[in-house]
Amino acid sequence: MEKIKNFLKSENGFKIIFIGLFLLLNFLNLYVINSKIYVRDMLVLPKTFATFLSCFFGDLGFLILSLGFAIFIFKSDIRAGKYLIWVTGITSFFMLVISVYYSYYKTFPSIWNLKSFSGDSGGDAFIFLLSSLLTLIRNAQFLFMLPLLILIVVWFVFAHKKIKVSPQVKGHQLIGETKRLYLAFALIVFGIISMVSSTAFYRGETKQKGYEDLKLVAEGVQTIGVVNYYFYEVADYLFFSDKNPTDDKIKNVSSELEKYLTDEVKEELNNKKYKGVFEGKNLLLIQIESMNNFLIGLKVNVNGEIKEVTPNLNRLVKKTSSAYFDNYYTTVGIGNTSDAEFTVLTGLYPTGYSYTVYEYAENTDYETIPKLFNQKGYYSYSSHANIGTFYLRSTLHPTLYGFNEHIDERVLQSVGVYDENRLVHTWVNDVDFLEYNIELMKQKRDELNKPIFNFAITISCHMPYEMSFSDKGLLTDEGKNMFLEKERIFPLGYNAIDEQYMAYLEHASYSDFAIGKALKKLEETGLLEDTVVIMYGDHGCGIDIYNMFYENKDILSNDINDMLEEGNEYQELIERRMLLEVPFIIYDGSETTEFSLEPYHLVRSHNSISRTISNLFNLDNKYSFGVDILSDEVTYGYNPRNMDIILDGVTISGVSKEVCYDKNYSGYPIIKPQDAIDTVLKYKDFNDKVLKYGLFKKNE
Repeated sequence: MEKIKNFLKSENGFKIIFIGLFLLLNFLNLYVINSKIYVRDMLVLPKTFATFLSCFFGDLGFLILSLGFAIFIFKSDIRAGKYLIWVTGITSFFMLVISVYYSYYKTFPSIWNLKSFSGDSGGDAFIFLLSSLLTLIRNAQFLFMLPLLILIVVWFVFAHKKIKVSPQVKGHQLIGETKRLYLAFALIVFGIISMVSSTAFYRGETKQKGYEDLKLVAEGVQTIGVVNYYFYEVADYLFFSDKNPTDDKIKNVSSELEKYLTDEVKEELNNKKYKGVFEGKNLLLIQIESMNNFLIGLKVNVNGEIKEVTPNLNRLVKKTSSAYFDNYYTTVGIGNTSDAEFTVLTGLYPTGYSYTVYEYAENTDYETIPKLFNQKGYYSYSSHANIGTFYLRSTLHPTLYGFNEHIDERVLQSVGVYDENRLVHTWVNDVDFLEYNIELMKQKRDELNKPIFNFAITISCHMPYEMSFSDKGLLTDEGKNMFLEKERIFPLGYNAIDEQYMAYLEHASYSDFAIGKALKKLEETGLLEDTVVIMYGDHGCGIDIYNMFYENKDILSNDINDMLEEGNEYQELIERRMLLEVPFIIYDGSETTEFSLEPYHLVRSHNSISRTISNLFNLDNKYSFGVDILSDEVTYGYNPRNMDIILDGVTISGVSKEVCYDKNYSGYPIIKPQDAIDTVLKYKDFNDKVLKYGLFKKNE
């Protein structure tokens, strides 16, 4: 013990222990980000011994490289130690950021994400990030900062104290100058070799599987180490991305794409009963911000009074002139709302890790719904209450998608719809927004004597979901109802449900309120008889609201959709599926078309909307992606962010390989889970190559 104490007190002893702590604490931090220890719903890739070694040496290589640079750059051990503290701080903060990002997107961030801060809308994206920070930070795992805290404490207890007593310690070196350079060189070389070897293994593995162009961020992070992966991704983005694929690669993907051109594919998967049933009618296509399907039919017992969260949609889905799909899923990547727009209008999935509108929109000529309507003599326009530069809508909606016009905040201000006293989250509220859209539909139809296609993208249900329900709100503006003329669901002072969950329900209920007003406006303007309304959620709420169901079983009920329950071995898969599920509703305003009175139960997703609308309105589409939503065809959906695969009664993680069967599942698994994963990966590989290789480039 005496020797140990003397060793700790010595200059060399402290430095060796400090270096050991630096390596150990940071290594544990890098390991933990790839596990469920801090991040509950982290997808963990099943590791072979080879992938375990690859990840081990990827993480270790980064730490050894950092140590080598510290010894090489700084002649003083004290300065080198401070440098290692900075490395620990940056690494720990990076892990913290990843935990926040993962809690919202359920995937790891990508270098491609930075595109959202580029261009004219970059400042607005940054402001939105700041405004949502309080909501997002709730799921931050601050334990990732523990290594930094420990190293700082150790430093002040030992090094800082010694420097105060003996200032000459600042220049002390553990080893001599020459040996120092040799050691630094050896560490740097070892670190680089470890990181590069790990990366080479990963690239070799993906190539061997036949998906060398397929990018799954979670798989990469967990195969070569988190920091090492992002070094690799930067290099991949700058130097290795397949921006100029070989002729053979283009030929193979083009040949696959031609399969979606055939009439046989179109006819086989379309519903013949409803072909052309809405031909010549107006279409109001409403993309509802952050609307989850569990809201449909949801009731809350508030102090003895039963309140419906979405009363207007509840009434609508029970009509025989409405088709309601209760097993419908969003397919957005990190582009969220813009990805929903892209997939719905083109039938193609986003890649998941990149912003489609920034990466795959330039000089392209995708087949889109507005272009097909234009060919039929329609006047088409899109509308959104945000500024037109956000997601480049004012430019891309006319040029990429083919709308005749895009209505944005600037236009709403010019026509007097923008009222600063009626804004929600700084944007025109959904009631005023949708009512103006319907007035414009009426005006355009009368002026042009043409049917109208209006794509209205709502925004009032956007996060942050921050409202005050405190009794103190009675004395301040906090208690003011931000949703104007709509009565609150929850009164001030109500605290039976978590405040963030209540705020989301209030936001969603306001979206429902706005849709009710819009349908009434259609009737008042005389448009309802000749208008079809199709509406769907763009993506889920982005918060882990499944806890609301576990904590409030006694006050929540639903007579339309099943309630979420606890207890399944694969509960996280069930929860992620629920968060991906959004409503999809087709409503014939004339109420002459008869659909099934019961909800449609087959799995459907965003990529099938384009061909469904083409069939219903008898549009001349050449490409047929997905399936007709009203057909009896069995299909799948997948989440391009994390490769969760959705089948009828089955949920499969394409990363962790976990499989969960629905409690009511009684069918026989037609294919093995790995077969399903391979099928979806093959399609994703094809879909992403169509985008990357620019197969819809304009003819020059």
